[in-house]
Amino acid sequence: MSLLPPCFQVADRLYPLVRQRAAIRMRELGVTQSEIGRRLGVSQAMVSKYLKGFEPTEAETWQGWVVDAMAEELATSTSPKPQEGTENPWCRTLGNLVQPQDDDERRLFEEVLGFIVRLDAERLRPLVPAVNINVAAARPGATARSDVLAFPGRLAVVGGRLRAYGPPEFGASRHLAAMLLRAREDDPDLRFVVNLRGGDAVRRALRRAGAEAVESDPDERDKEGVARFRLAEGVRAVHDPGGLHVEPALYLFDPEASQLAERVDALARAMA
Repeated sequence: MSLLPPCFQVADRLYPLVRQRAAIRMRELGVTQSEIGRRLGVSQAMVSKYLKGFEPTEAETWQGWVVDAMAEELATSTSPKPQEGTENPWCRTLGNLVQPQDDDERRLFEEVLGFIVRLDAERLRPLVPAVNINVAAARPGATARSDVLAFPGRLAVVGGRLRAYGPPEFGASRHLAAMLLRAREDDPDLRFVVNLRGGDAVRRALRRAGAEAVESDPDERDKEGVARFRLAEGVRAVHDPGGLHVEPALYLFDPEASQLAERVDALARAMA
């Protein structure tokens, strides 16, 4: 067993992979080896070693997904260096994962990140709305937006992968937090929600996948844009038919992130 603290273990294992993946990505973008070295703070010889000895990260794990997300941000950043006194949000997320405030928070982060890597981004495309997708997760006993974890800026399908604009944060999504908290009034076991494209074609696919959704009332919306709904027994989906400047949307809820990912995948297959 390693005697190094958890933060040192993560730094030793993941950060070199981030630099290596960022070097590959910058090379793909046409950046010279000398410039790559300057941006990464390593020698040109080390850059050459990164480029020759590259091994793909295990993107099917949340760790691999975070490595790729951090590397992409580093490779495509237009800033020559971080502003003094600022902290990379992905580094903060890793810190929360290895030295969390509590175990429930760590599990919530891991479950949200695990949900993302379970999805087939290309198969998901027909279900991605114009506003992109997001996933939110509630702490046990959640009662407020600050108790709900989500991605700021949502998630987009880019280059065959789901990409985030930043790591998940508590209070990041007003709308999904309101949806999830409202659904929990009907079923307190629900902890996760994902927003998808709505419409008649999606509803038909949902039925082909063996599920149903309740229809919300688009004429009654609260300040967060949530249309009034009530979940029926055994139904864990809400369809919002949309309205003026509001596109139709489907919301899937579940007590478990892994089960939610399976339901999204089944719906995506039914759309094909």
